[in-house]
Parts: sequence; C-alpha cells; structure tokens
Amino acid sequence: MTRRARTSDALSGYSSFPGLKQVIEVTRDRVAIRTGEVTHEVEYGLTSLGPKEADAETLMGLMKGHWSIENRNNHVRDDSWREDRQV
Repeated sequence: MTRRARTSDALSGYSSFPGLKQVIEVTRDRVAIRTGEVTHEVEYGLTSLGPKEADAETLMGLMKGHWSIENRNNHVRDDSWREDRQV
C-alpha cells in the first residue's frame, strides 16, 4: 500500500466551518496480493489544528489512531456483547 498526504490551510477564514484551520487529503493505492486488483482511495479530513500544531504526518497518525479505537470498540461490542449474533 502506498499512502500520500497533503495539507492546506487555504480554507481557514474562508470556510464557515467553525474552528477550521487545516484540511488534509490522504490518497491510498493498494494492490490485492491474490488478484492483483488495484484500488485507489481518497479521503479528506478537517481539523482545528493549525499547520504549526500538526503536519501531514501527524494528522495521518491521528486519523489512523481514531480508527484503531473504533475497531477495538466494535470488536468488544460484537464479540463480548453479542450485538451481531443472529438469533
């Protein structure tokens, strides 16, 4: 997988989104090992962190960390609490 990120503070003060200081664009290219299928994915994010507080690498880490929390929480709910169990 190849990941690229770029950030911009061009919308700060221009957008009406409250607290917006920076946007991030993350591009992912993947090649499936079994099939060779190539996928291209682009994700966007907004943050109240300015460029001095968080660069592209820091924001990518924060985005990845957010999903690890979500995935751990859902795993506990699905397995321990049997939320997805069919009756």
